[in-house]
Amino acid sequence: MDSEQLAKNFKKEFVVDLVKSFSKNLNTSTQSSKDFKWNKSTEFYQSLNEEQKDNLKSILHFLVVDTLAGVFSYLDDSGRFENQDYSLELIYNKENIGNYLLDEFLSEIELNGFEDSDM
Repeated sequence: MDSEQLAKNFKKEFVVDLVKSFSKNLNTSTQSSKDFKWNKSTEFYQSLNEEQKDNLKSILHFLVVDTLAGVFSYLDDSGRFENQDYSLELIYNKENIGNYLLDEFLSEIELNGFEDSDM
């Protein structure tokens, strides 16, 4: 696996599948959970019309993309912690595949949006 394939895998797992899972779970009965905050979230989501639900999904997509981009910036050394003395590396099969992960991930989002792309 190279950084391009890893970026596509992260996109599918977190940007596409995670948001779909949240949407599906938010459409469940509000009585199915003993978690008060989850029940309030499902009530809120179910009170939205379809356009509002789509807008909320877009917000979730942006939040996930921004979060992953922030993490990836530390792997390609464009971001550093204050007390970080050495570069972080993501090693796969004895090869550093983190160097271009942020660029590959953002390119995948730019080219194909939030939907599945050919894996």
